[in-house]
Amino acid sequence: MIASATASRIDGRRWAVVALLFLAVLVNYVDRGNLSVVAVPLMKDFGIGADSMGILLSAFFFTYTALQIPVGYIVDRFGLKWTYAAAFLIWSLASAAVGMASSFGQVLAFR
Repeated sequence: MIASATASRIDGRRWAVVALLFLAVLVNYVDRGNLSVVAVPLMKDFGIGADSMGILLSAFFFTYTALQIPVGYIVDRFGLKWTYAAAFLIWSLASAAVGMASSFGQVLAFR
């Protein structure tokens, strides 16, 4: 009976973790796509051309590529749980900052 209750509790926690990871992936997917949705109004508001918009749209991948090895080391050093939590916090703050940016350079830096 006790083993059954413990297994049930662990299964509940596992599904909670799965739900949180799914939510994180969903938000990440929306975040990567949202700039392409507002590309034309952003180009008009900031007065930027198509070439600069291309740089903004690819800025996510520049950072992603550059940080693969350093983040791999950090995950090995501190573990996945804390690294993921810190990265999620930093990414969330940067995403919020993009919404408050008032120039091309600021959007690029926060992306």
